[in-house]
Amino acid sequence: MTTVNKLVQVAGVIDAAEADLIIEEGADWLGFALRLPSGKDDIPWRSARSSRAP
Repeated sequence: MTTVNKLVQVAGVIDAAEADLIIEEGADWLGFALRLPSGKDDIPWRSARSSRAP
């Protein structure tokens, strides 16, 4: 069994600038709003894909 300690995931990231800020603050994982039923806050999958990975 793998032990996971002190990982931080931030969900609902809406743009690259926000993703950069969250990464700078030490988050391990990002979650993007893609194809939600409301559609209001969705970002294009290419924008999510182009965000920096740590």
